[in-house]
Amino acid sequence: MHVLVKSYNDYDQHGDYFVAMFEKCPSITELQELLKIDFDEAAHIAHNGGGRRKYEYSWYICYAVEPGKSYHEEE
Repeated sequence: MHVLVKSYNDYDQHGDYFVAMFEKCPSITELQELLKIDFDEAAHIAHNGGGRRKYEYSWYICYAVEPGKSYHEEE
């Protein structure tokens, strides 16, 4: 499973916010359609798992997780 979350660079931010779940890693096209983002941002998520690249106010992260396990757990 893959969980897509959104993070914000806010002082009072409370962690990652759930966006969507996928059975397999989402494609660039799926991410573009769902999030209304450009190709480069969708490719960053699909190929690198997302994350902050520069000074964005918000960014997406896609985690691979096992059912019933927290994505916060250390490997």
